[in-house]
Amino acid sequence: FIQTSTDYSKKDVENCKSFLNEQKACFKKYDWKEGDGTILPGWKMRISESENEWQFYLSPEGKQYRSRYVAVQDMYRRGYNIDDIEEMKNLMVECEGWERNGNLPRGWIFKNVCEGYTKDNKWYSTLHYLSSEGLTFHSMSTAIDHIKSTEIYDEKDVEKCKEFIKEQKSSDKKYDWSDGDETIPFGWKMRISDSENAWQFILSPEGIQYRTRYVAIQDMYKRGYSGEDIEDMKTKMLNHEGWETHDLLPKGWIFKNISEGFTKENKWYSTLHYFSSEGETFESMKTIIDHMRSLPSTYTEQDMENCKEFLADQKSCDKKYEWSDGDDTIPSGWKMRTSDSEQQWQFYLSPDGRQYRTRYVALLDMAKRGVEEAQIEEMKEKMIVNEGWQRSEFLPYGWMFKIIWEGITKEKEWSQTIRYLSREGTSLESMKNVIDFINSGEGYSTADVENCKEFIKMQNSAEKKYKWNDAGDTLPAGWKTRISDGEMKMEWILSPEGRMYRSRYVAVQDMFKRNYSSEDIEEMREKMISQEDWKRSDLLPHNWLYKVKWEGQLKDQKWSENLTYFSKEGMSFESNKPAAEFLRNSADYTEQDALNCKEFVKRRNQETQEMRFSWNQGDHTVPNGWKMRKTEDREFILSPEGRQYMTRVVALTDMVKRGYEEELLEEMRNKLHNEGWNTNQYLPNGWFWKMWEGETKRQKLDRNLYFVTKEGVRLESFKAVIEYMESTELYNEDDIEKIREYKKAESVDVRRR
Repeated sequence: FIQTSTDYSKKDVENCKSFLNEQKACFKKYDWKEGDGTILPGWKMRISESENEWQFYLSPEGKQYRSRYVAVQDMYRRGYNIDDIEEMKNLMVECEGWERNGNLPRGWIFKNVCEGYTKDNKWYSTLHYLSSEGLTFHSMSTAIDHIKSTEIYDEKDVEKCKEFIKEQKSSDKKYDWSDGDETIPFGWKMRISDSENAWQFILSPEGIQYRTRYVAIQDMYKRGYSGEDIEDMKTKMLNHEGWETHDLLPKGWIFKNISEGFTKENKWYSTLHYFSSEGETFESMKTIIDHMRSLPSTYTEQDMENCKEFLADQKSCDKKYEWSDGDDTIPSGWKMRTSDSEQQWQFYLSPDGRQYRTRYVALLDMAKRGVEEAQIEEMKEKMIVNEGWQRSEFLPYGWMFKIIWEGITKEKEWSQTIRYLSREGTSLESMKNVIDFINSGEGYSTADVENCKEFIKMQNSAEKKYKWNDAGDTLPAGWKTRISDGEMKMEWILSPEGRMYRSRYVAVQDMFKRNYSSEDIEEMREKMISQEDWKRSDLLPHNWLYKVKWEGQLKDQKWSENLTYFSKEGMSFESNKPAAEFLRNSADYTEQDALNCKEFVKRRNQETQEMRFSWNQGDHTVPNGWKMRKTEDREFILSPEGRQYMTRVVALTDMVKRGYEEELLEEMRNKLHNEGWNTNQYLPNGWFWKMWEGETKRQKLDRNLYFVTKEGVRLESFKAVIEYMESTELYNEDDIEKIREYKKAESVDVRRR
């Protein structure tokens, strides 16, 4: 374009080319820092200014890469020496989640890109492989095809790869499972995932992993489990997963309320799932009725009528819920209830049986249905007193408004969202819509329009709009505070420059953006600690803070908490995982900082064990200082450090791993006899054995010996004991010979029995 135009010169063309070259030169385009121990010597690194704060790396030749993995692929192509490539691979293992495995060919590494369950509840994991030649494979099938076609590998490599993939698919070997508690059937195991969501998984005695009891019972039907086992699991679903029974449903059927609430049109809805006595799931009553009609020998017309009656009861708000008489926060004759959900929503029921989520939603419907003006005015007064609605002399007569949100935008500008309610019962979401409504309606004048414009001017001036008070020592000098008039009674703060913030935390984030002095920022940080429950921890980096945003019991009565982290640089993290990743990827922190950050959340989980349950002082069966609690069929013990264990032997194993003093270990060993553990002349000092006898699932009598070593290792057969002794220098041939004698003696004892 420039070349064909008479308005530009050759110099302009050359300048454009120079501009393009500069843009292509990553080294000149960005501000690069010297690399740390997470990248090769001579390489540089930077963090992008985008919201995601991506890490980029720059080679000595000036080439930019998004990750070490991308870099190493290019290093292979460019013929880097093998030492540099191997060193980069080591950094991928240390910093990017890649792993090595003895069953993969020498020099190969792999990464678990994602894992979870399909819609059909089949476990999957997606693995990527990087070969010693620098080739990437996205499946084991393609990796094996390559190995078979290349002379540097042999059939043994193929077999080892197949063994590797088997190990990856074996849930019982892949994870560390705990013995089940009273929430799952006997013999099942459980684990909590390491992900941020801390999902619970359960493992059947056959080694099949499931995400929920509901998913498990579906598979139990398919596998032909006994009716007794299925009923046991169904009971666990009723007690722990929110499933319910109802007299109007056929015998053996259960149902669950998946979700309920209001549509955008303010119509009540609830989504129910049903699980039949045959193990089938239904997601609507229509499909249930069709199913029953197809099985006339199993279900009767009365069963179908009962199901229809059940659904009618579910849809009837006044019958479905237990309502309380209303108080002075709602009009006379109305009723109210609080939901059982974690949020504990308030709902209101009109005298004619209509349920509403808020007084505001109720008023909109009342206006549509032409309810008497006196009733509408009464509801408006309740909205003003209880839901933060306000009147203003600058709005037309009978109008109301509510500040839905106010605070700092991403651009750090003050803003607020106001909702308006006209006297006709129309809801308007902006002043533009208000003015359009007034101009197009009857009964309004140009003076109303001008007054509305004046109203919005006043709303935009925080200092003029509100009455501010001196903050005393709760804020830095010159700052002011106020409490909002709404039901929530929120505190707002005002800077000396007239900027309004919802909290000191929001204020300090903006102070970083506006380059306040470090002294001013530190002073506000101290006010966050004294006034807003922010805290420090020795396990977090210097000048980092954290806050418990929420803690309490979930629907399944399990304790949980959400933490927010605030860095010394003014960055906020909503969970431990991104905080630790930031520390690991930043040149200003060490790998130990990242490890300490993860240790911090582990210790938080341990510290809250005591809050999660009601504990009693331990008796003579546990060491001094330990606590105990009992459920219907299980006992738990709690260490003085707040760690919970299901058995004393599990506690002992963990104590050995954690390096407890020998005196404390011996004290716990002395308590093992309370769980049936014994010693004898065949076992080394500090070893214990325990006998299990009972019926298998096939109703056959069986027995087995279990062992726990002095080192805290649990073994489940004589063979495993001998292999363990042979693998360590702690035991000699005499110890092994005694075990062989023990095995013979035990065999004789079995024959006698």
